[in-house]
Amino acid sequence: MIHLLPVSMAVYYTGQGLPFRTDNGHIMTTLENITSVIFKLGGRMMKLTSCSIEIQNNNFSISRRLLFSMFF
Repeated sequence: MIHLLPVSMAVYYTGQGLPFRTDNGHIMTTLENITSVIFKLGGRMMKLTSCSIEIQNNNFSISRRLLFSMFF
């Protein structure tokens, strides 16, 4: 199962741990530098790590093997 989420919902973290946001749905750095994704889901903040991310048509698809951590 592939999860599709709007790119604009997410805050991405580079390998250096520096956050950066999307600008009008465009990723502002290369995908190789993304190590985790944080997005809002149902009012909660979800963090995805150790996942495979692809950007397609303004959505990012995340592979089935996810490591979720929730925080408020």
